[in-house]
Amino acid sequence: MEPQRLHQSAWVGVDNWVNATPQNGKNSTVAWATAFPNDKSKDQAIAYQYIWANPHPELEITSIDIAYPGTGATYAVPVLLGITTATMGK
Repeated sequence: MEPQRLHQSAWVGVDNWVNATPQNGKNSTVAWATAFPNDKSKDQAIAYQYIWANPHPELEITSIDIAYPGTGATYAVPVLLGITTATMGK
């Protein structure tokens, strides 16, 4: 079978990874947050999680590219901390 390439945007709707009150984004949830040591601002560093459903589960995923267009948000860039796979039930 000839390899196929799928372009899938996974924008999670988060503009900043620092916030005093971590909140879920448009397509994301707060996975981890912690206050900065010795910082009186109450700001927290935040990592978000995003769930992506493979539109072609019958195809094998052999690579994932992370790209940032450099437009829009000025305080957040995509970082891949981990991938977990699962088979979704019907």
